[in-house]
Amino acid sequence: MRALLVAFKGFRGAKTRLAGLLGTTERAVLAGAMLRDVLSACLEVGLPVFMVTPDKDAAGVGKELGAEILPDPGLGLNSAVDSACQQLEERGFAGVAALAADLPLLSAASVKDALDHLPAPGVLLAPDRRGVGTNLLAREPPLAIPASFGGGSARRHLLSALRSGLPVTLWKAEGLAEDVDSPEDLKRLLRTPPERPEGGHTLKVARSVLRIPEAGPEPPRSAR
Repeated sequence: MRALLVAFKGFRGAKTRLAGLLGTTERAVLAGAMLRDVLSACLEVGLPVFMVTPDKDAAGVGKELGAEILPDPGLGLNSAVDSACQQLEERGFAGVAALAADLPLLSAASVKDALDHLPAPGVLLAPDRRGVGTNLLAREPPLAIPASFGGGSARRHLLSALRSGLPVTLWKAEGLAEDVDSPEDLKRLLRTPPERPEGGHTLKVARSVLRIPEAGPEPPRSAR
């Protein structure tokens, strides 16, 4: 069996690249809304959902929604992810998909589709929209390659997988590519059609609690 793992660094100091647009409290509220959207989508997949975080308040959110919380050794995100994956491997899980906690448009269908293409054994990684970061790292076995999240992680994960000799799939899907790190990302999110079901918590926060005006459609390229 496979498992899903949501890794969350915590509310303190969340989303610092949005500091020019949002205050500390607003960024924490936004991070919490995205965490809820990610966990909600994962819990609809039908696989066991785990969460690793050093933040007790965030762990409370995970428990409330139905995720099992795994201990965080407190040595950073990558150590937390690999420690959690080791625990899951010891519990008998053949593969683990680790997801970022800032994917407000994530859907259960996009996660299922990605895992359907995970080689066994092998690695699947879903980069962000820019192709720089990694928003999903699926490994079978769970420690097939080391986790290396952070700036430029997509390239590091890809090279690590190629060096390992394991099959690797580079997966691109909208819900897995659209993370929110910058003001530009947030503006793109606010162009989400209102009838789209994903991102409910995040969009509500962005449009109401944070009082960010809804952006209109992107202008045609000829008008830029």
